[in-house]
Amino acid sequence: MEGPDIYLRGGAGPNRDGPYRPPSTYSISSSSSSEELTKLRSKRTTKKQTPTTKRQGHHQAAPSSEYTAAPRNRFKHRESKRLGIQDSPLRPARAKPVRDKPNAGSEWMTWAASAARSSDSRVRELTSGSWRPTRARFDALWPMDGEVPDEWYEKLYSRLFESVRDFAETYFGHDDFPDVDVDGAEAEAEGKENEEGAIWLEAGLSNILLSFIGQIAIQDNNTGGWDALLTQRAQRECLVVGVVGKVLETAVFDDLLFGESEPGKTMLAAQDKSTVNAEGYHRTNLRSQNVRTLLAGETLPSSFWDAVDQLALQITTLMLPLLELVENHLPARKLRSLRRFYQDLHIIVSEAGYLSIGIRWSRNIFRFSQPFPGEVWNNDQEHVDDTVYKASEAAAKKADSAAEQKWKLERAGAKKAVWRRPSRMGKVQVVLWPKLERFATIGKVDPMTGVADGENLTTILKSQVVYYHGLANPEDEGEGGDYSTLDEWVSLAKRGGAVKRWFLVLRWATSISVLWLLLSVLGLYIPAVANFQHAITEEIAKMYRWFITSVWSPVASKSSSWGFGSSIWKWIARQWASLVSLVWGGKKQGPVEAVSSRFGWVTSWF
Repeated sequence: MEGPDIYLRGGAGPNRDGPYRPPSTYSISSSSSSEELTKLRSKRTTKKQTPTTKRQGHHQAAPSSEYTAAPRNRFKHRESKRLGIQDSPLRPARAKPVRDKPNAGSEWMTWAASAARSSDSRVRELTSGSWRPTRARFDALWPMDGEVPDEWYEKLYSRLFESVRDFAETYFGHDDFPDVDVDGAEAEAEGKENEEGAIWLEAGLSNILLSFIGQIAIQDNNTGGWDALLTQRAQRECLVVGVVGKVLETAVFDDLLFGESEPGKTMLAAQDKSTVNAEGYHRTNLRSQNVRTLLAGETLPSSFWDAVDQLALQITTLMLPLLELVENHLPARKLRSLRRFYQDLHIIVSEAGYLSIGIRWSRNIFRFSQPFPGEVWNNDQEHVDDTVYKASEAAAKKADSAAEQKWKLERAGAKKAVWRRPSRMGKVQVVLWPKLERFATIGKVDPMTGVADGENLTTILKSQVVYYHGLANPEDEGEGGDYSTLDEWVSLAKRGGAVKRWFLVLRWATSISVLWLLLSVLGLYIPAVANFQHAITEEIAKMYRWFITSVWSPVASKSSSWGFGSSIWKWIARQWASLVSLVWGGKKQGPVEAVSSRFGWVTSWF
C-alpha cells in the first residue's frame, strides 16, 4: 500500500482517560448482528479501485505520560509500517506511583478478588500490583473521503491469523500428551486405562469454551474422537486457533465500534436498528458516517484500551483450564508467570480491534463467514496443516482394511460377495479462521436508496481450515451413528464417571460387609478374633463420639440462624451419642436391643 491511501503520523496514540475498568463477568457475547440482514441489490461487476487522496491537517495527539516508547523490534512482525503499526510499542512508565496505576483502583481490586475465587489464583498476578501490559502503537490515519485499499485489510487480517497461530504453538503445542495413547485406547502412565471422555473431565473447561469448540470443530473417530483434539499436538493447536478466532469474531468484529463508549454504542445500535430494512450499502454508509463522527479525527475510540484490557483478560481466564491441562501433561512447559501469556493476547486483541475499526470506518460491506465442521472441502476454504489430514488418512485406511477383513470373515461361505471400500474425501474438522469478504459499489449510486450500478467482491482471506479423511456419505455403515456432539460426549463421560464412582463405593461397602461378617463368624470360635473385632468397634465408637461432640454439637448450637431450634439438634445429637455408646461402647448390647432400650416407643409400633 503506497502513497495516498493511508499515511502515518508520529507520536503516541490517544490518551486513555479514567480508571481501569475490568470486566464484571467472564461471558463473551456478540454486541451486534448488524450484517445478518444486509441486503445486496446491485449487479455484480468488476472494476479496479482508484486510490484516494491524502487527508491533510490531522490533529496530532500528545504522547501519554503513563506510557513511553519501548525499543524497536520488541514484538514479532512489527516491521510493517504500512499497516500503521509502529516498530516501537508503548510500555508503562514504571516511575509512576502505584496509586496512579490504572489497575490499583478500588473497583479493580474488588473485581480481582472475585475473579481469583472463580477461576484461579494465578489470575491475581495480572490483577494485583503495579504491572500493566505493553501497548502496541497504531498511528495510521483513516482517509477522510476515500477508502482504505484491499491490501491493508489483506495484510493485517493475514498477519492477525499468523499471530494467533504463533500464540497457539507457543503455549499449547510442544508435543502429544505422553501419558495418553494417540488412538485413545489406553494410558501408558501407571498402567491405567484411558477412558473415553476422561480428558475433557480432567480439563474442566467452562460451558462457554465448550460451546465455542462445538461450533468450530468435529471429531475424527479414526484418530481418537473428541479426545484427540486435546491430547494430540496438531489438533490441539488448531483447536486453540479456532477458539481465539471465534472469540474475536464474536466480541470484536461483531461490535458496532470496538472500544467506543457506551453513549456512542447506544447511538450506533439505535441507528442500526432503525435501518434494519434499508438497502445494505445505504445502511453501511450511514453507519460509517456516524463512526467517523465518533472518532473525531482520532485513530482509536476513547475506550479502546479499556476494551482491549478487558477482552484479553477474559480470553486468558477462558483458556486457563486448557493451559493448565497442557502443563499437567507436559510439566517441562509449565509457565512461571501468566504475564507473557496475557501480553501476547493483549497484542492480538489490540490488532483485531484496530482492524475492526478500519472495517467500521469503511462505507463498504464486510462479511465474515465460515464453513460448518464436517462440511466437504470447497474452493472458499484453505487447508493450512497437512499433519492432521495425513494422520487421519492413514487411520482411515487402517480402519477400512480392518472392516474389510471382518466383512470377509463374516461372509466366508457366501458366493459373489464383493467388498466395496467406502468413498472418502477431505472434510472440515476444525475451522481455524473465518473468511472475510468485501463488497464495494461500482458506478453511480442512488443517494436515496444506496443502489449502485454494480459491485466489486473481494475475498480478503479464505476460511482457514484443517481437513480430515471422512466418508463422502456420512450415512455409510460404520460412521453414521458415531458422531455425537461435544456436549453429548462430555455428558456421557460425566455419567460414566458417576456410575463408576458409585460402583466403586458399592464394591468397597460390600467388601467391608463381607469381611465384617467373616470376622463375626470366626469370633464365635476364636477368642483372639473376637477381641480384635471388639477393639475395632471401640475405636469406631470413639470416632463417632468425637464427631458428635466436636463437630455436630457446635454446628447444632448455631442452627437457630437456619430456622431450627437449637434444642432439636442437641436432642438428636444426644440420642445418636447414646445409641452409639449402647452399640459400640462396650455394653455388649446388639443393635436391636440398643434401639429398643433407647427408643422403645418407636419399636413398639412394629
